Amino acid sequence: MNMAQFRQSFGGKLLLFSLAFFAVIGLFYWVVAEDWTMSAVETDTVSQSILLPAGSVAQQEFDSIVDGLEWLSVTPHFETSHPAGTATFTICDDQGVQLWQKSVDVSELESDRENVIRIEPYLPDMQDRSLALRVEPGETGMALWAGTSVSAGKFDINVKTEGLMVNGEALAANLVMKTGGHLLLSGAKYIWPVAAVLWAAMMGLCVITRRDINSKKNTLLTKVVRVYEQYRYLIKQLVVRDFRVKYKSSSLGVAWSVLNPLLTMVVYLFVFSTLFQSNVEYFPVYLLSGIVLFNSFSESTNLGLNSIVGNSALITKVYMPKMIYPLSKVLSSFINLCISFVPLLLVMLIVGIPFKKSLLLLPVVIVLLFMLCLGMSLLLATMNVFFRDTQFLWGVMVMLLNFLSPIFYPESIIPEQFLFIYRLNPIYQLLFFIRSIIINGVSPTPASYLYCILTSAVPLLIGIWIFRRNQDRFVLYL
Repeated sequence: MNMAQFRQSFGGKLLLFSLAFFAVIGLFYWVVAEDWTMSAVETDTVSQSILLPAGSVAQQEFDSIVDGLEWLSVTPHFETSHPAGTATFTICDDQGVQLWQKSVDVSELESDRENVIRIEPYLPDMQDRSLALRVEPGETGMALWAGTSVSAGKFDINVKTEGLMVNGEALAANLVMKTGGHLLLSGAKYIWPVAAVLWAAMMGLCVITRRDINSKKNTLLTKVVRVYEQYRYLIKQLVVRDFRVKYKSSSLGVAWSVLNPLLTMVVYLFVFSTLFQSNVEYFPVYLLSGIVLFNSFSESTNLGLNSIVGNSALITKVYMPKMIYPLSKVLSSFINLCISFVPLLLVMLIVGIPFKKSLLLLPVVIVLLFMLCLGMSLLLATMNVFFRDTQFLWGVMVMLLNFLSPIFYPESIIPEQFLFIYRLNPIYQLLFFIRSIIINGVSPTPASYLYCILTSAVPLLIGIWIFRRNQDRFVLYL
């Protein structure tokens, strides 16, 4: 047997699949291992509202949620353009024991801006400890901003509020400050064992399916394999047709896949930037990433919703697996999604976000979003056959989801008591994922992967079950 024959054999295909599988796992480990071992974290800040007087001594209590405290930031205010003197920053524990202190030349600080002060060497073993930051402005004086409303940072954390003392008197406000560092995680060590178990399970399924095909057993997996082998050319032609039809009468053609999210971003940016941009880092990328993902969800589900009713003439005359129709619609929509990432990467370059290895996780977002969209398309296509008003109700639901997802506003405006319900939205989980890898430049935690997989896989399984259960009755209602 020569090499070409071996590659075409069952054993050769298993070997090539195994090599590709472990190559992908190796790349995934390289991207996420550091973030799953030590994840960058920062606390929340508060909105600026009042100034503490110059010359006062301020002490702000806060709860550390990091294992290693690496930096802090404050927002000072100077009446003069050339301040002089030094300010002393001290971190103490809840017993008043000094853990760190640093004197800073106030001429190096910018007025009315967030100023980061490094804690070197970083403070270890700070997880869940109650601490206090004391600021002594020095001989020339320095005012500090304080506020009352919490504004979310990059990660979910607990903020200690109303812990500000000024010259020994309690103040009903909080210092405008952040602290940051790293969390020690243990997710990385489980990647290879889980991959090995997953690989063994897939190899077992492949062997069992191959045996069932040879013995002509009619199982779910053998049906999937036969449908793929028999109809993969048809699926390809349907996807190409749907993609071409969308731009058939357009002068700009495929360029609209790039222009549409950009133009939408410009409109939203013009309307909402004055409301939210001050609280959202890299707001154009934050906004565009949300637009790209939600537009893909909206387009693919709307196409999938009409995939059965719109092909009624073909379905009633020619037999083929009916699931092919919504599948081809979603696949054609995802060609547009891949093209839409071009303007997103371009805007990243313009606003100065560095391209980090976490960007290699974009295919994970695409696969998870595809699972969600296909599941919703199968469910909606089934409902639309028996209840034609589904298309109008879904239009309202899409609009509602648009406002219930943090696309053009920060999550921090949602009241804390509603956050749990708010985060059940599968679009929220995917938006958090893509913004973590693009804006923050880090892989989400293992828990975030699990949430995204569940919120994508559950609708897919429900959609497949409902579609298969009702597909034989479609012809009676078309």
